[in-house]
Amino acid sequence: MAEHYGRMMVCYSAIWICGAPVDYKGDRSPSLIGGVDDFVTIKALANDVYAGVRVVTSETALPVDNQEQWDRVEQRPVTFHAPPHLMVSLTEPGFLVDPTLQDLGLPAGHYMLRCYSRGSVAAGRAYPYGAPPRDEQSDDPASFIQQFRIEFWPA
Repeated sequence: MAEHYGRMMVCYSAIWICGAPVDYKGDRSPSLIGGVDDFVTIKALANDVYAGVRVVTSETALPVDNQEQWDRVEQRPVTFHAPPHLMVSLTEPGFLVDPTLQDLGLPAGHYMLRCYSRGSVAAGRAYPYGAPPRDEQSDDPASFIQQFRIEFWPA
C-alpha cells in the first residue's frame, strides 16, 4: 500500500484524474465521482483554492474508512489506458499539484476508485467571492477546508 498527501488547486469545481486524452464534455450529475474512462472528475465546490488530497493505492480492496468524518463517500470502477495523474484544469500534469501527488504510481489498468470528501460546502461558504491569492494559501494540506481521500485498487 502506498499513501501520498499534499495539496492541489480546485478549478471548475473539480479535481481531475486523467489517463489517455479523451473528448469529454462535462458532467452535471450530483455524483461525487463523475467522468468517463481515462477522465475522472471528483466534485468540489470552492474554486481557485487549494484542497488537501490524500491518494492511497493498494493491491487489494481497502476497508471503508470511518465514514463519520466524511460528508460524502462514493466508489466506482474506472479504466485508464495510460498511467493516471492528477490535473488542474486543462493544463499540463503537475501544474498546481504538490510534488508528492504528481506520481500516483499506478500503471494503466482497471481499478476501483473510492473517494471521500469533506468541507466542500463549508469552503463554498468561506470563499463566496473567491479565495485568497494563491501565494497567501498555506503549504500545509491539512490546513484546507476541502479534504479528499482517493483510493485505488485493482478491479
